[in-house]
Amino acid sequence: MFFKDKSILLSDFDYTLYEHDNPDIFANNLSAIREWRSHGNLFAITTGRSKESLKAIFPDYDKYTDFCILCDGALVLDRHDKVVYRDHFGPDLAKQLNAALAQFNHASNYAIICYNGTDEAQTIGPCTGKVRFWFSATDDCAALEKILTEQFGNSLSYITYPKVAFNDDVRLEWIDDSLVAMIEVNRKGIDKKTGIDRLLSATNLNRSANIIAIGDGPNDVHMIDAFNGYAVEKASPTILAKIPHTRVVPHLHNLITSKLSLV
Repeated sequence: MFFKDKSILLSDFDYTLYEHDNPDIFANNLSAIREWRSHGNLFAITTGRSKESLKAIFPDYDKYTDFCILCDGALVLDRHDKVVYRDHFGPDLAKQLNAALAQFNHASNYAIICYNGTDEAQTIGPCTGKVRFWFSATDDCAALEKILTEQFGNSLSYITYPKVAFNDDVRLEWIDDSLVAMIEVNRKGIDKKTGIDRLLSATNLNRSANIIAIGDGPNDVHMIDAFNGYAVEKASPTILAKIPHTRVVPHLHNLITSKLSLV
């Protein structure tokens, strides 16, 4: 693939592209994306979600995207679902993590979602690229954090969300709405920036002037830092503390409009 002269906009999904409580903003963002692409530019979603999770919320995402960076960078697909890049734990790390979890003493309900390529499962295997842990108690979050830090600090990285505003994983039969805290685990060195790097290498996109990234959460920090990115006004304090106010926009569609006005 060769897109050297194209500009590419890389957007986080939840609360950047998709406003959970405001369908009008979501519609405005989609309209702006259509306009962006009509000028010959490319658009990619960068999300912690799996393909199935994204489709559950946004079933026609392929009509708006040229690429999807999924599972926080562990999987990159083109619009035809062809794999551009895929990371996985491998047999040794999967075995070690399963053994550690067998010793995990949890006081309340928790659940695991393993993203295995384009499948979701309850069991960590060699093809697992990311694991999402759901908890009903923050104490269990802390207990698992300790295990991850002490036993897997050199091989895994994780982000903890102690109180999640939504849990649409309840579409899976083993997840229920009592689970309100989350830890997302990737192999060390895998994040959205990694996924973007793999995408740029595979497509020969220009790495400097033609890359625009935008996000709102802790898993967007590295990609925003690496690509002089933007944040939406409702972004987490972690994001807002890192970038100048001139790179904070009300919504995704405002950023797109401002960039197109410069063309």
